[in-house]
Amino acid sequence: MNWNNAFAMKKNINGKIVTVGQQDFDNMTIMIKEENGNVISCPMDFDNDGDCYFIYDSTQVYIREV
Repeated sequence: MNWNNAFAMKKNINGKIVTVGQQDFDNMTIMIKEENGNVISCPMDFDNDGDCYFIYDSTQVYIREV
């Protein structure tokens, strides 16, 4: 996985700060960079309203800014 440092959206998920990265709509995954620098791929999906979310640390996290 190649991380693009242009991504800046951060989310606090269960006390862990992660940076939201590239979405892959073919595989329905999203790259997440953890505080320790690990880059992982998380499953993503759309809810009934069409809002995109991903699953990290057993938590459903919406990508949109509120």
